[in-house]
Amino acid sequence: MVLKNLTNPIKPLHKPTSSSSQSFAMALSSQPFIFPGTQSIVLPDPSAFFAPHLLSNPLPTNSFFQNFVLKNGDQPEFIHPYIVKSSLSSLTLCYPSQFHNPAFIYQTFIADLTIRALNNPNPNAPHVISSFDDLSVTLDLPSSNLRFFLVKGSPFITFSVSGNVAISISTIHAILQCSPNGNRTKYTIKLNNEQTWVLYASSPIDLSNDVSSITSGVFSGIIRIACLPNSDQTSEAVLDRFSSCYPTSGNAVFKQPFCVEYKWEKKGWGDVLMLAHPLHLQLLSAADSSVTVLEGFKYNSIDGELVGVVGDSWILKSDPVSVTWHSIKGVKEEACLEIIDSLNKDVAALDSKGISTTSSYFFGKLIARAARLALIAEEVCHLDVIPAIHKFLKDTVEPWLEGTFQANGFFYESKWGGIVTKQGALDSGADFGFGVYNDHHFHIGHFLYAIAVLAKIDPIWGRKYKPQAYALMADFMNLSRRSNSKYARLRCFDLWKLHSWAGGLTEFADGRNQESTSEAVNAYYSAALMGLAYGDTHLVAIGSTLSALEIHSAQTWWHVKEGSTLYGEEFTKNNRVVGVLWSNKRDSGLWFAPPEWKECRLGIQVLPILPITELLFSDVQFVKQLVEWTLPALAREGVGEGWKGFVYTLEAIYDKVGALNKTRSLTGFDDGNSLSNLLWWIHSRDDEVGKSDRGSNAMLCDMIAGYNAELTLHPKTQFLFPEGKSLVLPEPSDYFSSQLVSTPLPTNSFFQNFVLKNGDQPEYIQPYLIRSANSSISISYPSQNISSDFIEQIFRPDLTISASKNPKPNQRHVISSYSDLSVTLDLPSSNLRFFLVRGSPYLTFAVNGNTSISISTVDPIRKLSCDSSFTKYTIRLRNRQTWILYASAPIHLTDNISTIKSGGFSGVIRIALLADSDSQFEKILDKCSLTYPVSGSAILGSFALKYKWDVKGAGKLLMLAHPLHLRLLSKADASVTVLEDVKYSSMDGELVGVIGDTWDLEAESIPVSWHSIKGLNKKSIPEIIRALGNDVKTLNASNISATSSYFYGKLVARAARLALIAEEVSYPQITPVVVQFLKDMIEPWLNGTFGANGFFYDKKWGGLVTKHGLNDTTGDFGFGIYNDHHFHLGYYIYGISVLTRFDPAWGKQYKSQAYSLVEDYTNLGPKENQHYTRLRCFDLWKLHSWAAGLTEFPFGRNQESTSEAINAYYSAALMGSAYGDADLVSVGSTLAAFEIQSAQTWWHVKGDNEIYAPRFVKNNKVVGILWSRKRDSILWFAPAERKDIRLGIQVLPILPITEVVFSDVDYVKELVKWALTSVPKNSTEEGWKGFVYALEAMYKQKQALNKVRDLSSHDDGNSLSNLLWWIHSRK
Repeated sequence: MVLKNLTNPIKPLHKPTSSSSQSFAMALSSQPFIFPGTQSIVLPDPSAFFAPHLLSNPLPTNSFFQNFVLKNGDQPEFIHPYIVKSSLSSLTLCYPSQFHNPAFIYQTFIADLTIRALNNPNPNAPHVISSFDDLSVTLDLPSSNLRFFLVKGSPFITFSVSGNVAISISTIHAILQCSPNGNRTKYTIKLNNEQTWVLYASSPIDLSNDVSSITSGVFSGIIRIACLPNSDQTSEAVLDRFSSCYPTSGNAVFKQPFCVEYKWEKKGWGDVLMLAHPLHLQLLSAADSSVTVLEGFKYNSIDGELVGVVGDSWILKSDPVSVTWHSIKGVKEEACLEIIDSLNKDVAALDSKGISTTSSYFFGKLIARAARLALIAEEVCHLDVIPAIHKFLKDTVEPWLEGTFQANGFFYESKWGGIVTKQGALDSGADFGFGVYNDHHFHIGHFLYAIAVLAKIDPIWGRKYKPQAYALMADFMNLSRRSNSKYARLRCFDLWKLHSWAGGLTEFADGRNQESTSEAVNAYYSAALMGLAYGDTHLVAIGSTLSALEIHSAQTWWHVKEGSTLYGEEFTKNNRVVGVLWSNKRDSGLWFAPPEWKECRLGIQVLPILPITELLFSDVQFVKQLVEWTLPALAREGVGEGWKGFVYTLEAIYDKVGALNKTRSLTGFDDGNSLSNLLWWIHSRDDEVGKSDRGSNAMLCDMIAGYNAELTLHPKTQFLFPEGKSLVLPEPSDYFSSQLVSTPLPTNSFFQNFVLKNGDQPEYIQPYLIRSANSSISISYPSQNISSDFIEQIFRPDLTISASKNPKPNQRHVISSYSDLSVTLDLPSSNLRFFLVRGSPYLTFAVNGNTSISISTVDPIRKLSCDSSFTKYTIRLRNRQTWILYASAPIHLTDNISTIKSGGFSGVIRIALLADSDSQFEKILDKCSLTYPVSGSAILGSFALKYKWDVKGAGKLLMLAHPLHLRLLSKADASVTVLEDVKYSSMDGELVGVIGDTWDLEAESIPVSWHSIKGLNKKSIPEIIRALGNDVKTLNASNISATSSYFYGKLVARAARLALIAEEVSYPQITPVVVQFLKDMIEPWLNGTFGANGFFYDKKWGGLVTKHGLNDTTGDFGFGIYNDHHFHLGYYIYGISVLTRFDPAWGKQYKSQAYSLVEDYTNLGPKENQHYTRLRCFDLWKLHSWAAGLTEFPFGRNQESTSEAINAYYSAALMGSAYGDADLVSVGSTLAAFEIQSAQTWWHVKGDNEIYAPRFVKNNKVVGILWSRKRDSILWFAPAERKDIRLGIQVLPILPITEVVFSDVDYVKELVKWALTSVPKNSTEEGWKGFVYALEAMYKQKQALNKVRDLSSHDDGNSLSNLLWWIHSRK
């Protein structure tokens, strides 16, 4: 047997080809752009402190340990809960007290304990940073043989001593006591400052002391030192308990939007004890983290009380924030004329040649200001000014990206690994220290905002300058830890404090600092917007997440609310906002203004004014306190008009009229602001604001009364379409237990046959077919019937399990629970409960009530044998199958030729087929038989999925993985082991054994772009424009005869494609016509005025149905019985997304209805929307969708069109992009990525396919209908011979994402060559030809183009414009 850990490569199940989206992503990504290199004359030398092996990689420039690598490296750093200083081959610890006054607070550094080696031959040797990560730094004193593991939040300072070294611990205090425990592994050190420190050693150590120092004998091992936070003995007991387990490093992982997971590497035994600051505690997810909070165990700190948390992994979850281009709540219509008048003046004043500043900061603010004008113009539908703004932005941004801005520019320096400016490379003070890595996120954030807007309004420009844009973003947003990365990981963001630092490579006694939280928020928000512009789901997710965390931090540590106890009474009474926040200090002054200039303090926490400002200042009560604290300062002589504008901005949140009048009187504005922007902000305020306030701990998007529903990404009270009473739906209470029928129920699940009609059709629960009938369960290890036209699994009841004496043998089974990966099926009259867990090689069931069971078979029993314990039986059948039965307690079985019976039994029984006669195979089944899963859940991340099984028993869990699982299993996850020789056969490919109760699956990211991924050939644009003009002329909503939700949806999406193509070729003249057509088409379905059909809500199963489907199971292709929901709704969501993109006000108006549609099939659970089932169509085990709904089929669920399924999730991601919903972008793009992988694995039949039998592979290049236990070459509407239609149904609709689905050009050639043989020679069914030619264009562009030009008609969801767009975007 071969046991293989996943840290080694898995044997590929298919020959590697370019078909995977991984290969597609690699093909698209060339070497990243690097700005021209430069040699800075002002940067310090990192080799003075970093270990040589670290110097070849980018190095941190704003880290929590930065002082340790600057100048002499002897300035202290605050590594919670201690201030730590390294000097002269010693390390000094301080558990700091605080100094308070009205102007500032700081932590006082006193050398409480200083640790060094005795007899150090080189006492002046500098320390060495030997490693670092997100949450820790390892500091070595080489001449002392001491290594310190400085892990943020550890109540212990931990260090290793090597080479039999004697150590010294000195103090500036007097030592009152140094007493050991009985085995000399713990010492209690009491000082005359009332501190008590506890020292723990990994082996006995001898310590002696005088009045101010402690010395040891020679020692090798681990020492941990902790200050007792108080004299309470319970605190010492806590430290004792957790002293044996120590963290050596810690990392933060972004698995999904608005979620950060901390993972610590630990050594020793037991659990790890860490400390959490107030924001950690606020965000710590009790539901997801296996942690225990010790509320009585606390340390003091300037950041608030640090509370003990036990657990080596934390999950922090922020509420989502909306990253939108436009105002969250919308501009009042009556205000638009005033804004437009201001826009005209502000745009007329734009003059790129008149810009005198050369500073990267002030220049960035100017271009971001202009970009705001473009977005405001979009929102108020004043598009006439956008060309002038567009030109200004191009004229100002391009020189910085091309290197032609002579006075300054961006350069790459390799010493630390990052971008510097021309001026900053020569002068550490230039560009506010940008050349020494100060304020990078501030400066670049303004540039990114302008680039994002320019890429939005001019996609061709955006594509041209994408490499430079990403280089700028990566300078402060790089997540990579790879050695070939060009930039430090998250240069400015502190993943422990959860906000940014701006100090750069300047030594400060109080550590790093940050002044403007709002500019930090802007940086990550702008990166997210850039992600939206480029269809980069990862960038949207990370930018949004960091924005949310930065907002939380600002509200926690910068915003000082009346009555807050965080900073003490004196400071709180005198301040409403911190000026500069240092690691070790809180200051009321600014870098550029004294504390009395309160308007500057307020303004620097507000600018720039953006839609996300809404969330940063969501606590209206605090806003009022802040403004009232600031207003008296405006009476001071010389107050700048620009700063007044920011005060009035916040005042408008609660006094719109007063702030508006003041704003109209302003005579000047900040260089990053404008009258247009202020008017936009004020006119998007509510006229009245409620008085209640929920404070900063409330959801960021959950505002005060009357204010919240507008800001939540998913409306607080979900919209429901009118209730419809269906006459055709089955009754769920026939099979679901009573506690389940009150909740939305699955309608396309892997066990759907169990709840339809008699519930007696089998379902494929890998690796077995399972059938429930007559209070029994039959299990089949299926063989296959193979032909050139289909493959099907044959159900044969190999074993049938029931109770021997059942008083109600015809009683139905009951579904008592279900989850993503399992269903629990009860036979109440038999006292049997079956845990049907997908991928388990065992069938597991519980027997209650001392029941006698019967196991019958259609094949004669050759032999029944047991082991000496009577807990394992081997069942050999005449069909050469061998089954093994395991019992949790001794069970006595007897058999005749076809039946096995037991005596009375209570306990758990597991039955598994011995799929291989190898004795090692049986040993593995034996070994893993004691651990069984009762359920399994799937947790969706960003292009990631985690399986977690709820297990019982002892030992390791054995499951089976299908081919796609094996391809996606994370190579970095060492918690699972692949057993390559444990294999079961399956229609889906070999199922391979995997040991582990959690799996991490990772899909390569895919682009979710509005426009073509590769860009258009410029010479083709006139032809596309001509086609657009003709196609748009045919749009007439009043002439639409279709009433089917499917065909109507296709028409909507077809028109929406025209708008996006027009945008890409810069032909906006037709956009108003398309927008009006989309409104005329979509609104009747959303507002219920489409008399011929419409959406209704069905309470029985919990989901949408149509008017046609209420009375007819075939109406709308079975939509009324939950067939094809994602296909139909995907088209509507596409149309809604595009319409929202072009008309944000319309999008706001219909947002509730839009979310009701999309959540019908993308809802993740009751926390998101309690009215819909979880992921109605998507199978989280198979990793693709099903479309069959509530129809019983002998072969289980099925799906025909993978491309329409992909469209559904891709469109959901686009809708998230349109609404600034990073969660929806992530969910939609992740499901689309998995659907693509599945299509390429099971639908696309390549010549070298190893999953399907050669006979089927030879005759088919694509599956027609894929069933749970059948592969068919026919379609629902066409015979197998119509290969062109089979191709077409896997292609439509043609979208940018089609590029990824068909990324394997070799396979495309095979497919097209195969399909062309069935293309009709005449002009009938021209629509299907178009899809064949679309794929042909991927390798024969000219030939395909000529064929497309000759087409006389097109599919009702396609158009000549779309086909030309596709062909001309081939490269």
